[in-house]
Formats: sequence, structure tokens, C-alpha cells
Amino acid sequence: MKTKEELIAILDIGSIKTVCFIGKVNIATGNIQIIGANSQCSAGFKAGLITDVREAAHNIALTIEGAEKLAGELIEKIVVSISSRKIFTSLINATIPIIHSKITEKDIERVIYQCLEQYSDKDSEIIHYFPISYTIDNQAGIKNPLDMYGKQLGCKLYIIAVPRSLVLNMASCMNQCKLDIENFIASPYASSISCLTPEELETGATLIDIGGSTTTITSFQDNNIIHIDTLPLGGIHITTDIAQGIGIATATAERLKTLYGTTLSTSFDENQMLEINQEPNHIELDNINYIRRGDLSNIIRPRVEEILELAHTRLYNKTASRKKVITGGTSQLEGFRELSTHILGSQIRLAMPKYIEGLNEHYKNPAFSTAIGMALFTAKQLHINAQKHFNQPKLNLIQKLLKWL
Repeated sequence: MKTKEELIAILDIGSIKTVCFIGKVNIATGNIQIIGANSQCSAGFKAGLITDVREAAHNIALTIEGAEKLAGELIEKIVVSISSRKIFTSLINATIPIIHSKITEKDIERVIYQCLEQYSDKDSEIIHYFPISYTIDNQAGIKNPLDMYGKQLGCKLYIIAVPRSLVLNMASCMNQCKLDIENFIASPYASSISCLTPEELETGATLIDIGGSTTTITSFQDNNIIHIDTLPLGGIHITTDIAQGIGIATATAERLKTLYGTTLSTSFDENQMLEINQEPNHIELDNINYIRRGDLSNIIRPRVEEILELAHTRLYNKTASRKKVITGGTSQLEGFRELSTHILGSQIRLAMPKYIEGLNEHYKNPAFSTAIGMALFTAKQLHINAQKHFNQPKLNLIQKLLKWL
């Protein structure tokens, strides 16, 4: 009997780059094989917002076409990431009466619906929700109330929502690309799926993802998100510091950061002279052709310290001994582990994204944690939906898009 497979496609739109993965999912196992991957420098976007619909649509189309060419497949629908800067979170409680004393799957579905109905922000749309805990007759701390007995069932639901205008603008972009949006995924959630282990998700961990223009902080406990925060600083700010500090093009600064960047205050090769190869047609401001690696570190380190110190002050429930996991391209800088341990404490792990079969080596690094997490999440949902006989309430966001457009 032939194994049933389904084609999926994901699109991760960041401030720096836009990434598309196309994969085949084994429905029976949830395993995914990437058959096409492509990335482009982002255009038409800034800080997670669309600034030019036509430019953004053209950029998206180029990214997807490159992945389609490698995959030898044409896609009709796609899963899209939502930047953390425009994410809203909310905790909602609801209680319902239990009709037949014994709690059924239908009762759990009803109490979740009740929570969703109480969400009152009419200018935003829910993209994720997580049941944090349940209560039965005011008894708290229940993880799974199925088959238990009681008169009242309560639920605490963690909701992730985004502005309706953002959803509409993204739908307009994809409409110009002749594609349907199958689902949205919050980028911090996707990165967590890619980088956190099952044990970390269960016992508690916080993922710090240093992205291009933002840094996200996502805390988990008992396999549920309990907190999301966003810092307005990321890797591009380090690049800008280098470009302005030396007087060179941004692309040249990015190359220096990637090849020679370090956060070590002292190094055996701090006197190494690095050649600055300017971009064609770029006029050097100060006619500098070389820089000491130590001087480059002196530009990079303060900004990385600022990011980590700000993350430390914003960490959810700092008194808890929750493990901290760090990912993102900036985490690959030499000396980053030592500096992050000094600022954040001893329980630090630098995370590589999980393995996906078929993925090119170029994408197997922390800069693509979100895209990899999106692919893993989408594959898992296909598998779960095929197996389970009880469906949680589905969000009607995509159906609404069709009406709005």
C-alpha cells in the first residue's frame, strides 16, 4: 500500500530575508522531507509590516518560484509567519456547566469555545490558542479533565492574536501571487518548536531568538506558551553599528560581522588585520582599507551586551530557575556563549534548529530556526488532524479572508 503524502509550503517573512520551504509530509508518521528551499533579501517589508504591497508581492513571488523550481512542484496554498512585533497576547478564563457529570471531549470543546467567544478585540484576529489549565468545581491545576467528574468545567486559555489590518494586507500580497493562505504561525512559536527539546517544553524553558530587527522571548511550561515578549533590537543593529562606526556599506559590514565577528573583549588574534572589501561603486567615507579584529569586537560587543541585558530585565518570572535557550544568527558570533552566560546566568544552551530530511546545508543554522519550526509544525498538524477523532475548535480566520477580499 502506497504511503499517503501531502505537499506543504511555508513562507517565513523577516525584516532581513524571506524564506520558502516546500516539503512532502508522510501523513501516517508526520515526518517531512524538504524538496525545495529558497531565500531572498526581503523587500516591501519593515519590522514585520508591509510597506509596499506590490514590492512585497514581487519579492514573495520570486522566493516561492525559486523553491518551486527546485521542488519540481507548483503550490496553491501556503503557511505564512507573523512577525513578533505585531503579536498581542491575552489570558481568558471561562466556566461551563457539565450536563452529564462525566466530562467528555465535547465539554472540553465547549469550554474552549466559551473562552474564544469572550475575546473582545474586534480589530484583531486570533491565530493561536493554548489551554494553560483547567478547573473542575474550582479545583485548579488540572491538565486534562477528560473522563473526570464534576458539575463545572473551567479553562484558562492563552491567546495569540494579530491586527486584522496585518492579516488583510498579507492576504492582499498572497492574492497577487495567486496563492491561498492556509494558516498563520507566530514566528516566536515556530522558533520554539524548532529549538526546544520535549523536556524543555515540559519542565520549563525560555527561548531567546535574536532575529534581524527584533529579539523575541518565549517562555514555555507544561508544553504551553505562558509568555511572549519582543525587544526592538536584533542583528541588523549590530551590522549598522559596524557600518557607521567604520564608514562602510551595510553589505560590507554584514560580511565582516559574519566572517570575523566576535564578542570576546580579548583574543589571541585581536591584532589580526581584516581587509575591508568595499562593495562596487561604494565611496569609502574615511578611506579605510583595514581594521583590527579587536576594534571590530569593540563595536560588536556593546550592542550584544545591550540586547542580552535588555532580555534579562524582561525575562518572565526571573525568580524561577527556568532554563534559557538562545538561537538566531547572532548567537553564532565567537564568544557569544561566554557573554550570554555572564549576563543571563549559567543555565544557557545555544540551540541549533532540529533536523529535517532533505534540507540543504545552507539552511541548517540558527538563522533559519523560524522557517524550520514552521515546517515541523505544519507537518505535525497534518499528522494529528488525520489521527484524532476529536477536533479542537477551529479558527475561522481563513474563511473570513475570503469574505474580506
